[in-house]
Amino acid sequence: MGKNDDPAHMHIDSEIVCSAEFVQKERPGRTSFGVMFFDKKGERVLAAFFTKMYDESGVLIPEKKAIYDRLEQKYRKK
Repeated sequence: MGKNDDPAHMHIDSEIVCSAEFVQKERPGRTSFGVMFFDKKGERVLAAFFTKMYDESGVLIPEKKAIYDRLEQKYRKK
């Protein structure tokens, strides 16, 4: 299969993805950060959430949030 050292990766047919939306979902005690991909009908075809955004004591890691913010800024709808 391949030697991937990262925690996960995925493949999706880019022909069906028409838009993406960066999301922040508030939950008790923390916020989840992710990106959702939609087809031409507006149906969600994939949702990916970024893990390990918080340290062991539950504090948001600023460097990881900065990476998320840069990705959102680069790829959000104009």
